[in-house]
Amino acid sequence: MESPVSAFKKIIFSEHKNFVSLLLFFISLKVAINAVIVRNALFNNIILDSIPINIAAGMVLFIVLFILLVYGITGLNNLLGYANRFKDNLALYTYANSIFVFGLILLTTLKYALFGIYAFTFEPSPFELKTMAAWVITALEGLFFILAVIKSIQATFAQTTNTIYSTITGIVFVLLLVGIVTFLPVLIIG
Repeated sequence: MESPVSAFKKIIFSEHKNFVSLLLFFISLKVAINAVIVRNALFNNIILDSIPINIAAGMVLFIVLFILLVYGITGLNNLLGYANRFKDNLALYTYANSIFVFGLILLTTLKYALFGIYAFTFEPSPFELKTMAAWVITALEGLFFILAVIKSIQATFAQTTNTIYSTITGIVFVLLLVGIVTFLPVLIIG
């Protein structure tokens, strides 16, 4: 079994990174679904009154933001003297956040099976329907988020070998992605 950093180094040196598009699609789907759930839980607010439209808009926002952030990290790395390419960084950060695909397959399916549409609308809250199950799923979602942050730190470290820079970059990358996809629609539409 390989360490995550050596796996990331293999991704850097591979020429064919065919998995990126499909993984990025599923990652964006999971983050967009979670964003809709969080917005509805915190603000009781289904923007545009349509869950599928909200999810599709969140996916587009996520993918555009993901590409822009990776482009920014590539430029910053080059500015700081770390040789890297956009294509490599896109593959690294996509792979690092692939933990969200497991969340999509396992947790979103489980949420829908346990709570039905109430998992998305919070009318009534899943915490009122099945308290223990809702807390366990929430804890697992939090764990997957933390793992995405850790993997993003390791992805940065694979290229830079700078612990402080990798930690800051990995944390900021995931927080910006998830935070903007979740809260930007609320700020724009209200």
